[in-house]
Amino acid sequence: MDGPAFHEADTLLDTIAHENQAIALSDPDVDPWLRQLITHQIDLLLAWKQKWTSHQGAVVRQYRNESQMKAIAEQRDVSIQTVSQTLSRTGIERIMRTEKSLEKAMVEVWRDST
Repeated sequence: MDGPAFHEADTLLDTIAHENQAIALSDPDVDPWLRQLITHQIDLLLAWKQKWTSHQGAVVRQYRNESQMKAIAEQRDVSIQTVSQTLSRTGIERIMRTEKSLEKAMVEVWRDST
């Protein structure tokens, strides 16, 4: 396969490998510094999440779906305090705020570039 899209994809994959990043973004209509900022924020979020245990990840997934610690506690047969402590250790409130902010920024950036 050949063509500009494949060459750009190859370049992005090289960037990911050499920069030890999780993702790379490409859009010639968006300032490179802004693309890099968004890329690094996503990379940072992924780095935080990689530190979670599988149990913490499961509790976070339930919290995203349920939004109520009581329901999670009942399903897991633990106290609400245990659920709260697990979520606190993950930093999920900060992560969710960051994800929401990043999502809004990406919508604005890519809406303005089209």
